[in-house]
Amino acid sequence: MSRLTSRFANVVPPIQRRQERIGELERQLAEKDAELTVREAEYAASLQRSRAEAAKWRGFTRSKAEQLDAAQSRVRAIQRERTTFSTQLANYKATYSAMAKLRDPAHLVMRQIPYKLRNYSFAQSHGVGVPEVSAVWSDPAEIDLSVIAAERIVLKADSEASGRAVWPLVREGDSWVKLGSELRLPNGRLPASMVETMSAMRGPFFAEEFLVGTGESSLPEDIKFYMSYGEVLQVLVMQQGKQGTTDRQLFSRAYFSESGRTLGRVLGGARYADIMPPVLLPELVEVAKRLSRLVGVPFIRVDLYQTPRGPVLGELTLLPGGHHEYTPKHDRRMGKKWTAGRARLERDLGAGRPPGMLFGANDYAWHYPPHEGRAGEPNAWSRVPAPLAP
Repeated sequence: MSRLTSRFANVVPPIQRRQERIGELERQLAEKDAELTVREAEYAASLQRSRAEAAKWRGFTRSKAEQLDAAQSRVRAIQRERTTFSTQLANYKATYSAMAKLRDPAHLVMRQIPYKLRNYSFAQSHGVGVPEVSAVWSDPAEIDLSVIAAERIVLKADSEASGRAVWPLVREGDSWVKLGSELRLPNGRLPASMVETMSAMRGPFFAEEFLVGTGESSLPEDIKFYMSYGEVLQVLVMQQGKQGTTDRQLFSRAYFSESGRTLGRVLGGARYADIMPPVLLPELVEVAKRLSRLVGVPFIRVDLYQTPRGPVLGELTLLPGGHHEYTPKHDRRMGKKWTAGRARLERDLGAGRPPGMLFGANDYAWHYPPHEGRAGEPNAWSRVPAPLAP
């Protein structure tokens, strides 16, 4: 018995130690498991933060890319806007106004354009028809229409816009009556109110032929060629309405290319009508191209009439009035042609073209009174003919 007890006692300590060792290992394993769980949780949290940060940067990058695209689009839009017809015309008008502040502005080419009688002489010198001028007066108080033989005339001021300095008049007995209004000039003399109005304008003042068109209306079609140094930007045809008004704001209109193709409703807010291209369009286009190159500015509107005796100059308009809110495509197309025309003018000036209006070799009438001849008047400006560069 004592021998058995002794042997059992010898076996128990190793088992106990093994159990203790197993317990220790299990405790260490539990610690490792707990540590691993913590690290997995930390890793998962870190991964989530990294993903969130990556998403944030992706969003930031996308936002910046979108902002960059938008900025580039705005730059392209501004660049396109700078070359549109409407923008170039606004800059043209600003340049013309700024010239008035310079010393001796009358010597500048643009400032010499708005003189109707000079433009008539210029056109005649190139063989282009103009209205016949029957009388010229320096002072509106001197105007006496009793010396006029015609039954219908147009009274004008030389250097004012057509809208405020043109009076179409018809004889009624010893008086003259303005078409479309109640204005009456008894015995061919101007009423005091009209003399006062015209005294604020720059003369001389003149009576010219009342042109007859090829249509049925009392006024001929007004055909306006928007030109850039020999190239047609658009052709505007304006017709008197059925009501017979002389107010051109109420005229119907249509826009064409130089070939007579209709351009559609390219200007918002305008009165449109089913108007046919002018019968003499090829001849009118040729005249407009020739005069626009010879006048020597990057843009000019050549206003012509289609008459039984052919094309007749109405006016050279440097700064067209009214609104110019054209469709974007048409606005850009005209602006591109303007830019090209300006480049051609610069090329010719560099090749020796004299600046400004070039008179031709044909005989022409000169209607300016020979008084004073101040530097700011057409009498003082050069009229020497000069050939264009080929």
